[in-house]
Amino acid sequence: MPVILGDIYISLDKANEQAKEYGHSLKRELCFLFVHGLLHLLGYDHMKKEDEDIMFPLQDKILEGETF
Repeated sequence: MPVILGDIYISLDKANEQAKEYGHSLKRELCFLFVHGLLHLLGYDHMKKEDEDIMFPLQDKILEGETF
């Protein structure tokens, strides 16, 4: 049986807005939002500095595998 972790919802309008705000492509923003959401579903968080120090480098490492 597959394990269901939860759902990831991404607003294309908001992603497009954020991509423009941060000065990168819509593809890059969508990948970021997906990876960020997936890490949350896997139990990672960034509410405390020590948790952020674990989650964000992992997020960056995953995103480095993609060319934007």
